Amino acid sequence: MFLAAFHLTTIDNVLMTNNLAIGNGGGVSRSVFLYNTGSFGGGVVLAYPNSTLSHSNLHWNNATRNGGGLSCLSRGMVINNVTITENSARNAGGGVEVIFQADVSFYNSTVSSNRAVSKGGGIVIYDSIVRFQNSLIWYTYALALRNRAIDSRALLTIWRRRVQQQFSHQQRRNLGAG
Repeated sequence: MFLAAFHLTTIDNVLMTNNLAIGNGGGVSRSVFLYNTGSFGGGVVLAYPNSTLSHSNLHWNNATRNGGGLSCLSRGMVINNVTITENSARNAGGGVEVIFQADVSFYNSTVSSNRAVSKGGGIVIYDSIVRFQNSLIWYTYALALRNRAIDSRALLTIWRRRVQQQFSHQQRRNLGAG
């Protein structure tokens, strides 16, 4: 599902599973997104300004490019009480991709155990503003040596958060994990 700036759409109490998108996917509130695939935002793409994704789970989704669990592409977005885990991307942002001068605030959310081949195992941020409050970012993994839990070329503000335990492929090998 792709939510674009042309229509106001509300989706509530939905289970989406085993879907395939040629381009982009998407979704909004009190929902679970499992085993979905898309080029960008394997689970959800939020492209409409002032969108809110809340009380939802994005698990085991895959992006053939960036943003395995979630792609945020606009301003005024709120991600509240969302769990983004075990997602993957063939390029960057295994859990989350924030691009196109997006402005996103994460509250009481968890981004964990996501993987990317290139960078930003948890989150990749390009030319955007991202805020985290009372959120957890942990155990992310990227194959590239320059792995970071958060790969950012943007304004990033973090309040009362925890970022821990990210590994590159080389670091895992040195630890005997791989």
